Amino acid sequence: MPQQIEAVLRAKGSSGRPAQAAVDDLHRQQWTICTGSSGRHAQSAVDDSEKIFTELIHSIERRHSEVKELIRAQEKDEVSQAEGLLEQLEQEVTELRRRCAEMEQFSHTEDNILFLQRFKDHSTPPPPPPPPPLCLKSYLPPSLTKVGF
Repeated sequence: MPQQIEAVLRAKGSSGRPAQAAVDDLHRQQWTICTGSSGRHAQSAVDDSEKIFTELIHSIERRHSEVKELIRAQEKDEVSQAEGLLEQLEQEVTELRRRCAEMEQFSHTEDNILFLQRFKDHSTPPPPPPPPPLCLKSYLPPSLTKVGF
């Protein structure tokens, strides 16, 4: 039975089932020890328990590493998106400054009809694009968004 649990713990999974199987096995081993098994059997149970806990710890460390990698990847994506938005805003500011300079030039025109014609052509700004959504949860797999310790 401990060999089966070790195999399950080695298999990559996110449902939490391997951890529960390890805990169930430990409870069975404790019950066996408490019901009067021999010293050799007790030592074997202790050794098996240590192996299971070691594998469980390694499994948790692997998952921790995977989560950190996902968070770093998401951070890079968000920084890239933010840089893109910043560049877009800088372009919009440049365009608005250019239009402002043109309007200043038009305001010094003596011919009112010419001023109104030029103002009409430059008075409607382009609509701003919608901002992209930024959400940590959207980058994590579903198995990691429901983690409860």
